[in-house]
Amino acid sequence: MTAEEAAAYVARWATPALPSQRTYLRISRERLLSRAQTLAKWREKRTGEAVEPDEFFLLLSNLEAALSAPRKAALSSDQPPLLPLQASAEPLGGGLVNDVWRVRLWRGEMPKRGTYVVKHASERVAGLPLDPARLGFEAAAIRLVRRRLVTLATGHFGWEGDGAFRAAAASVSVPWFRHYDADARVLIVDDLGDLPDLGAWLYARAPGRTRRQRQDFDLRAERRGRRIGRYISALHVRWHGDAGVAAMFDNRSVQETRLLVQYRAVGELLARAGVPDADALGAKAANLGERLLEPGRCLIHGDLWPRSLLCGPEYTRVIDWEFAHFGQPFQDTGHLAAHLWMLRHRAPTPEAARAVEAFASGFARAYEAATPPALRLPGDARDAALHAGCEILVRTVGAFQEGYVYDGLAPDAPAIREAVACAAAWMRSDDATLAGLFGAPF
Repeated sequence: MTAEEAAAYVARWATPALPSQRTYLRISRERLLSRAQTLAKWREKRTGEAVEPDEFFLLLSNLEAALSAPRKAALSSDQPPLLPLQASAEPLGGGLVNDVWRVRLWRGEMPKRGTYVVKHASERVAGLPLDPARLGFEAAAIRLVRRRLVTLATGHFGWEGDGAFRAAAASVSVPWFRHYDADARVLIVDDLGDLPDLGAWLYARAPGRTRRQRQDFDLRAERRGRRIGRYISALHVRWHGDAGVAAMFDNRSVQETRLLVQYRAVGELLARAGVPDADALGAKAANLGERLLEPGRCLIHGDLWPRSLLCGPEYTRVIDWEFAHFGQPFQDTGHLAAHLWMLRHRAPTPEAARAVEAFASGFARAYEAATPPALRLPGDARDAALHAGCEILVRTVGAFQEGYVYDGLAPDAPAIREAVACAAAWMRSDDATLAGLFGAPF
């Protein structure tokens, strides 16, 4: 799909939503009754006499005629017809497996009627087929999460939710869903504007500020981490063990692609980097990928990395839910831990590195405090570390190095060697902890 095709698609989609003449002329019965009752009470209070039923219905009829007259005049035959919607599209960066555009709509000389983000599913990623139906899972996840994660059910595992969860759900949310077309492989959501993703927001911590300003930014980063940590915990807790949601989010094809692109490639990537136990670590990674094909415990985001988190002044929007599935919670936490380590490793300034550390600390503490013990299994931290190591490898020496923080670095570059060493150490670890992953040194 080209930009012109995306613009034309949104214009066609939006046109039927315009009010027809019949809809435009119709006055809701509830509105008429409310106004008529108000007028009747005013007349009764002024005259001291009750309004009879016949008088009330005459009042109602006159009121309907009075309210409809301006609308009928506006749509009279001597008025020019409505101009057709026009649309323009511009590409949005950051997407690796989809074509993404921002589409603006307008009519004649009027300002923009709306701005939307349009995603068109590509059928291949890293040279391998990827099921375009994944956008259907994203549409379902956005609708489900926005509707039902704001207020959480309490009593899971004998645990009571608190106000912190409701605060997190208010400050962390998802875009408004607008339209999904399975045949055209198109998803439309509301445009969130030019919000920075989490990485850009954390890197914006500029040096040279006063000590108080630096401390304030670190506190804001830590607070944002806490809120997102509670939100992701809420996502994992809310539908834990829910058979209906498990059937709705049986997104196996995405995990199969990840197994081929990521987990089964680990042994070869480590061998090329000269890691002595590459075969053993590759077998562990492949085994993890096979296990992740099995039905999981809860609904997870599936691709929780900085570009899936858009940062407003005091709010965060979680986007790109196409990898959402009923899986293992450690895949979300391990994925984010890997990317926070990479952001800190490649931070342009010491101040930016400290901001990443503050966010990571806030996320880890809030997630662990908010997640009931029954949802955490003994091997989760070990598997989170294993997945994090696989993610670091694929972003440094694997299929997804391009366009990220290690883009353009040669395999023997010091930063690449340090990242590969960290990934291998995490994959070997059998006693990892969540707090250790989010606070791991270089």
